[in-house]
Amino acid sequence: TLATFEPRKGLDTLFDALAALGPQAPPLVLVGQPGWGGLDPAVEAARRGLAPAAVRVLDSISDRQLAVILRAAQLLVMPSLAEGFGLPVAEAMAAGTAIICTDDPALVEVAGPAARVVGRGRSDELAAAIAELAADEAQRAALAKAGLGRAPLFTWDAVAARSWQLYRSLLA
Repeated sequence: TLATFEPRKGLDTLFDALAALGPQAPPLVLVGQPGWGGLDPAVEAARRGLAPAAVRVLDSISDRQLAVILRAAQLLVMPSLAEGFGLPVAEAMAAGTAIICTDDPALVEVAGPAARVVGRGRSDELAAAIAELAADEAQRAALAKAGLGRAPLFTWDAVAARSWQLYRSLLA
């Protein structure tokens, strides 16, 4: 997952889902920086009984390293309660990574049909989606293919062109 360590990012839901999966839980790589709310991912994971080796926190990586991590990931999981845009979803689509995200409107709008969507705060739904997709390479490949097809909508050039079209339509 890619997230600032804040309550609105739903990391508690993700940790609960992984704890519910027990030994079948895939390892988690959490890329992000501390934010408001005093959330410490290592403490939260341990509080739920997750082994220290099951959760790896990377706080300072380059864009190039992020691209490598996304390409190597089995899934991007975005358990957010509230997002402004959903850039990690666009980045994962461009990397060809299958996505699980919540039904936060910004994430759903960016992901479109290229993600498995679960309810915000629903650790049971998240656990089921993680277990299912971790075990099903064909479903992950289908989501990745859908994401690669959708990713060009979110390049800087594409967004600038749509913004310019909107601006021109407002002047007409």
